[in-house]
Amino acid sequence: MSEPARVRRAPARTATIDWSCAWYGMHMYSERTQVLLSPGQLARLKRIAAGTGQSVGAVIRDAVDAFVGSEPGSRERAVRSILSLEAPVDDWAVMKEQIQRSQRGDG
Repeated sequence: MSEPARVRRAPARTATIDWSCAWYGMHMYSERTQVLLSPGQLARLKRIAAGTGQSVGAVIRDAVDAFVGSEPGSRERAVRSILSLEAPVDDWAVMKEQIQRSQRGDG
């Protein structure tokens, strides 16, 4: 008579994870929704996601932003933020040459 097989269980983990919000890129998302899609819609989303290297969720978020627009005033705030950096700006030809020298390691 053979012995019954023993089941090995993984050790219990003591750490807890807060799943109430998630970070994607530079944005924090905390709202969850459920959408029912046709098999064709999901297949198209998966193709787009695979082609862009994004998750299906990221593709859906991008589509929502494109359809309903982004938060009011966000573009204006972004432009003001960039301009407030007071970064040195020169003629494009001069800047392009500086970038190329830097990429070549010429200083």
